[in-house]
Amino acid sequence: MSKKKKVASGLIKFETYYHDTFEFNSFKEIFWSGRGNINQLIGILEERLLHMLNPSIAELEKMLSTLKGNFPKLVKKCAGEEGSNRCERCSWKDINNKCEIKKEAGMQEESSDSDSACFFKHLSAKKLEEVISKLEKERKDLAREKRLSLQRKKKLLFLLRKGPGRKPLLPELREIGWFKKGEKVVVLNLDRNLYNVMIAVVEGTRDPYVFFYSGRTGRCDPRIMNFWEFKFLLKNPDFADWYARKSELNEKEIGIFKGILKDGGRYV
Repeated sequence: MSKKKKVASGLIKFETYYHDTFEFNSFKEIFWSGRGNINQLIGILEERLLHMLNPSIAELEKMLSTLKGNFPKLVKKCAGEEGSNRCERCSWKDINNKCEIKKEAGMQEESSDSDSACFFKHLSAKKLEEVISKLEKERKDLAREKRLSLQRKKKLLFLLRKGPGRKPLLPELREIGWFKKGEKVVVLNLDRNLYNVMIAVVEGTRDPYVFFYSGRTGRCDPRIMNFWEFKFLLKNPDFADWYARKSELNEKEIGIFKGILKDGGRYV
């Protein structure tokens, strides 16, 4: 009797470059969400690796290389030269004249004065080891996160090949250009507690917005959708319920949302 491989469980989080977070209960749920959503999640992982993890790891490695190498000797050598051991001349200061190394090591910055003496000038060997230890731990944690992200991406690529076909994207995963200029879309009226479907015209250029009864809104609004998405939700109430809850509608709005879908077939 063959043993079935268990699907990985536990809360699975995807954090975007702008710190938006998407949470799923399992890879099974992600698989069920459809290829479009899976593809967008892969994009989130790629963006995070490119813009957050890789540069941060490289910066920490550079700091560690400096601290383990000739940096303490350079500080001592500069001690007798007027101003050369000051933060003003340091390549590790940020725009606020704060020490980047101290910040990454989680140490409090006492001063932002560009003319303050270098922190490492009077640093004991024990304290230097403490700083190095903290930086190495942070690098190790980031490397672990990168490894997990790559493993997750590999799993998602597998799901993408095997996963179900076209399904509506979660609104927050819609990319720029999801709605086209001049395109007609379905608008669900949740604000006025009316069970109807309206047609709105998309206006705008790079990232069009939609004019409708309560003003205008953007592509990430769960009340706005393409006709094919609306028809899919009509025919698939389980997915519609999942879509509404993942879109962070409140319970009242979810009830109205489901009521519109229940009666909405006659409008399309």
